[in-house]
Parts: sequence; C-alpha cells; structure tokens
Amino acid sequence: MEKREDIASIWQMMFESMKEEKELPSTALDLWFGKCSLESLSADSVVFSCDSDMKKSVIETRYLDYLLRYLENTIGFLPKSVDVIVADDGSRRTPGHKAAVPEATYDEGEEEDVKPSYSERRLSFNSDFTFENFVVGRSNAMAHANAVSVAENPGTLINPLFIYGHSGLGKTHLMYAIANRVLERDSTMNVIYVKGEDFMNQFIFSIKSNRTAEFREKFRGADMLLIDDIQYIASGAGESTQNEFFHTFEALYEDHKQIIITSDRPPQELTILEERIRNRFESGLLADIQPPDLELRLAILQNKAEHHNLSLSPEVLSFLAEKLQSNVRQIEGVIKKLAAKNLLTGLPVTLDLVKSTVPEYIRDTFSINDYVDTIISCVARRTHVDPEDILGRKRNKEIKNARNVCMYIIRSLTQLSLPKIGSYFERDYSTVHSNLTAVEKQMALDPLLESEINDIINDIKRS
Repeated sequence: MEKREDIASIWQMMFESMKEEKELPSTALDLWFGKCSLESLSADSVVFSCDSDMKKSVIETRYLDYLLRYLENTIGFLPKSVDVIVADDGSRRTPGHKAAVPEATYDEGEEEDVKPSYSERRLSFNSDFTFENFVVGRSNAMAHANAVSVAENPGTLINPLFIYGHSGLGKTHLMYAIANRVLERDSTMNVIYVKGEDFMNQFIFSIKSNRTAEFREKFRGADMLLIDDIQYIASGAGESTQNEFFHTFEALYEDHKQIIITSDRPPQELTILEERIRNRFESGLLADIQPPDLELRLAILQNKAEHHNLSLSPEVLSFLAEKLQSNVRQIEGVIKKLAAKNLLTGLPVTLDLVKSTVPEYIRDTFSINDYVDTIISCVARRTHVDPEDILGRKRNKEIKNARNVCMYIIRSLTQLSLPKIGSYFERDYSTVHSNLTAVEKQMALDPLLESEINDIINDIKRS
C-alpha cells in the first residue's frame, strides 16, 4: 500500500470514529469534515486539508482539538506540529497556523448544522453497518434475528422493535443494517433515521421557525422510522416534545409503518418518559443486547482485523479477547489504532507492539467489586462525604445525594442489574429505581449537576 493510501486509511478510521461517537450531529460532521482529509502525517507533523477558507477558520478556532483527539485515539500519539490548509482539487493550498490555537470566536448564529432539512431522503446508510458484517453470538442473537425479520417484513410481524443495551454493543449497527437491507429491496421506501436528541432539537427548531407542519410531514410521512438513543427524549425533552413524539408514533403505527427504537435501558426504566409512550414501546418486541462473551470477542476481533487488512497472530487475538471485555466499540477502537500503527510503521502486530500502542486497554481488569469501590471512593472524594456514610443508612441530604449519584454512575458504567446495585447499598430494586429516577430528573433540570456527574465519570474512566 502506498503512503498516500495509508494516510487516507487513517483519515477514514478517524471519520468513522467521529460518526460512531456522535459527539457532533451528522449534519455538522458532513458540513465541516465531509470534504476534509489528511494531507500528510509523520511523527513530527500532521496536515489537515479542507475545501474553503471559511472551513479552515472554523476548524482552527473551534474543532482543532476535536480533530487532534480523534487522531491521537487512532494512531496512539500526537505529532509535534499541526497545519490546516485549503486545497481546491489540489490546485490551491494555503498554510495554516502552527502555533497555539486561539480561543473560539465563532458566531453561533452561523451554525448551519442546527437547521434541519425537512425534505431530505437518504437512499443508503453507513455501508459498513450491514447484517453480513454483524458478528452474531449468544449475547446478541435474539436482537439480530428480530432485526432481520423486521428488515424482511417491515411494518407487519414486529412493530415496534425496541432494542436496548449499554453503549457500544451494536444497537446502531443493527439499525443501519435494517435500513440498508430495506433500501436494497425497495429504493422508494422513505426510511428516516434520527437520534433521540436530534428529534428533540429539530422539533424545538421547527417551533421557533414556524415550521412544525414541515416537521410533522417529514416524520409522519416515513415508511420506516428509526430513533436511536430514545433515552435522550426520556431525560431531556419537555412535555411538548414527548407529546409530539407520541402522536408521531401513533400516526405511523396506525398506518402500519415500521418503527425501530434503541435505548440504553428497557422501557420500564425510562421513568421520566410518559407512561403512555412506555406502554407503546412494551406493546412491541423488546430485544436486549448483552456484552460479548469470550468466544464472540474473538470472532469480532478477527472480523474487524480482516476489515482493516490487519494480520493478528492467535497469541495476540487471545490476549486482546481476554483484556477487551467492555463492548464492541472498544474492540473496534483498539483494532483501528493497531491498524494505523501498522500502516505508519510497517511493523508486525506483536504482543509488545500491542502493549506499547494501547496500554490504556490492557491493564489488568478490576473485579466488579473493586470497580464499584472505585466509583464510591471517587464520588465520596468529590462530594466530601465519607464512603461509609454512602454505604450506610444515614439519610441527610448530602449523603443521600451522594448515594444516588453513586447508583447512577454504577448503572452508567457497568452492566449490573438494579437488584445487584441495590445489594451494595442494602437497598431493594424499587429504591434503586426511585433513586436513579431522582438523579435523572435533577440532571434534566440542572446542567451544572449533569456536568459535575460527567466530570466524575471521566475521572473514574481515567483512574
């Protein structure tokens, strides 16, 4: 493979990761980075290219740290200097700044990505996400089988299909696979995919801009509606958004149009969501995805390595399968970083190369009890509450709030059931359920609390 192709492959890995992580709306990714590329890359320097002076300015002032973070996640290091250039079909190149990036001065009023299109209709979705490259094991077989059934018989046998499980286990992959299969069979189908947060933001924008009729025409005119991460509507949406979603759901359901929904938890745990909406979800088929077992992790590693033209020995595969126990996205990230290292250096992927390239993924794993202890200790330190009080029976406000935050973070970072979480605090299922709901409501009303909890979660991930 030529060096130019190697660099293009690294950019593709970066861009795929940006899409998967969903930090930015897909429209923003396409707007700012759809025509960007890596111009050159070495241990000393990296050069990004874009197609206009305006994009160059926005990237330098607003998105350069974002790009560099994904570059480092992909190749495992950061070059010493960074350039952004403008390249129009290779004919015009303008050097960018090598010095520190200035503070953002971007006018939020120019932000095109918050202005949704109400007439767009996609004819295909991410081509990497198909049924053919979805690796099936015991932990995801039911969800996969039902997704195939929906794709072959939309709007008839299973409606709605509700897929739930923790982040990074393949829910979005199955959604895209359904959409791609349906469009292969009938390209005239109006298939709409939207994240829960984007549905909410588009509805709010439609109200502000007097375009609610267009919004309703778009979503209620779908032949198939896929809503990813519905928990964002459950936790952040007001009454009007939930009411709009309910009537959208009802209109599609009554017209025998297919509805597919994903969430990080089952409907009964989306307690902030209106009961009538939860009841609609539960009237369909619920399919959960669990973390992959050892055999499935091995199969996924082999599949991802082949996709990236990466040769891994049985020794390396076994080592990684033992260490990477969290989710499929974690496996994908490690393979991408190893593939990038292999492309840049030409070195074979040995155990030593793995240990030096992805050390953050191969530490000896904590037992779950140790991990829970780490969470409790971190929350106690940040809230100035004694860990023994968090685990005890005291119920004053500060201790109770710290205890509730602990339960929320444990639920967010582990696959523990509510009864199991309760066992650490000597509380029953209903108490844990109530406490989690209380935290979610507080976070929806208090952005500062949400930020503080996210900071604690990030501290725990780095510990």
